[in-house]
Amino acid sequence: MVSIRTAFAQSYNTPAIRLFEKTGVETSFKYLDAFDFKKVSKKDHHTSSAIGGFEYGMSPLELTDAYTSFNDGNYQPARAITKVTD
Repeated sequence: MVSIRTAFAQSYNTPAIRLFEKTGVETSFKYLDAFDFKKVSKKDHHTSSAIGGFEYGMSPLELTDAYTSFNDGNYQPARAITKVTD
């Protein structure tokens, strides 16, 4: 038994699929709207998407943006370090 937070942080797939099945495909995908993924389409609306089985998916930058919400529940857009100075 683990919390859903721990399950996602440790990439346990079974809890993600069970949650996806409980909430339903359409409800689950509505939660993704807040992240503004450009490539996620209706073709991705299937159970395997719960563990990353997207047909078109998302860019690494979009995925990085989404993972920030796992830290404390708040979404923070990704930022890049372009220069380091002494």
